[in-house]
Amino acid sequence: MSKIIKLMCFGTGGLSDVVKRAIDPEKAAIVGYINSDKALEGSVSNGLKVIHPESLCNVSYDLIIIAAGACDSMVAQLKSVGVGPEKMAVYNALESKTVESLVMDLNARINTFRSRSALEECMFYRTDVIGLATMPILGRSRSIDLSDRLTDFVRYSSLELVGREIERNKIPGCVAELGVYRGDFAVKINETFGDRKLYLFDTFVGFDHEQAENDQRNGLTANVGTQFVDTSPEQVLSRMKYPEKCVVRAGLFPATATGLENEVYCFVSIDADLFEPILDGLKYFYPRLAPGGFIFVHDYNNSIFMGANLAVREFADTNKLAFFPLSDSCGTAVFAK
Repeated sequence: MSKIIKLMCFGTGGLSDVVKRAIDPEKAAIVGYINSDKALEGSVSNGLKVIHPESLCNVSYDLIIIAAGACDSMVAQLKSVGVGPEKMAVYNALESKTVESLVMDLNARINTFRSRSALEECMFYRTDVIGLATMPILGRSRSIDLSDRLTDFVRYSSLELVGREIERNKIPGCVAELGVYRGDFAVKINETFGDRKLYLFDTFVGFDHEQAENDQRNGLTANVGTQFVDTSPEQVLSRMKYPEKCVVRAGLFPATATGLENEVYCFVSIDADLFEPILDGLKYFYPRLAPGGFIFVHDYNNSIFMGANLAVREFADTNKLAFFPLSDSCGTAVFAK
């Protein structure tokens, strides 16, 4: 029998549960969890001890799986305690300008990080992309660059095609995103609709505490802690191709939409993760969506943020609307008007 790979999971949030379910017990086993909060050292997660990165020297392991959306600070912490890159692997990390080598495309970075095969040795399934549609029968070139090995190709590709429909049909209105974080998807919206005003709605300081607690209390998400706090309007705007077209509305939605009641929208992305802001976003934007416009609601089929699914279904049922679920990485519900 082959050796069981001993894993430490850096992160105790919802994504760590996804990692746990993905592990093949005949190939690997999680032997403990890591959390950067020293106050949690000695606590228990999924029946295993939680340690601080500084205590890793006392633990025997083969690989650390970083289970987080934004892993910059985690990698820095591991490096600071002497963990080498050959001991790190990233599970489903979001692309970051500052740590581009830490996205899920580990194969292309084999000299910097463990390849995807390091994860595949532990998992029930392969993590590589089986195939991406270049749509050669479309009759025109695609602007999306497959060589980028995008972490969310289906959503980005669908945005491009939806944008073409909106332009071809001369649908009026501006565009918006509710739930911007670092602007990964907002950048694509800005590029797709370069001649239209883009409203960026986000707290830029993470989740509203009361809204997050409500979802936790109702079993819709795990403890989200301090996720999505490492951002700022300035950081987001610095990434935009057409920053002059962007209007930042920082704070808690829908109060931040005050004064925009008469705006019309042709495309809106809602990526607020939690039940209340997603439902508020649908209630606010759908009546202001131009006929022929689209709303993308991210995380519809994401088991980590189940409030998205509940909000979409409640809004659709109440208003007798149909929607289409995309097969992107976290599941997106698409409303068309």
